[in-house]
Amino acid sequence: MPRPLAIGMTPAFWDKDQLLIRAQLRCLAEQTFKDFDVWLIDPHYQKRKGIVPELAEIYGLSLIHVPWVPNTAVAKWLDYSIVNAVYCYSESPLVARYFCYRFVRPGFAESIMAVPSGVNVDFYS
Repeated sequence: MPRPLAIGMTPAFWDKDQLLIRAQLRCLAEQTFKDFDVWLIDPHYQKRKGIVPELAEIYGLSLIHVPWVPNTAVAKWLDYSIVNAVYCYSESPLVARYFCYRFVRPGFAESIMAVPSGVNVDFYS
């Protein structure tokens, strides 16, 4: 049974201590609504795959780590498959995008769950 919410992250930045992703996961660990999966669609999958299980344990989150490889056979400026992947992979009825350079307050997930069915929500940043 899928969780009611999937939060998609694209951890595009790399640092050896994983400081940015740790800060973002801490924000998610502090959510008042906790019934969600976190999908990490990761361009640095090979370098980060050893630490993701540890991060899941530290922050008490359900982390689903997926490698991302751009499609070089398609002529376009940007490959948005990294942004759209969670919509394809997750069976959750709601999906939220959490970009790699943002932070959220503890009520982020709860406010998403409070939105009426059939309504699309955007957050100002």
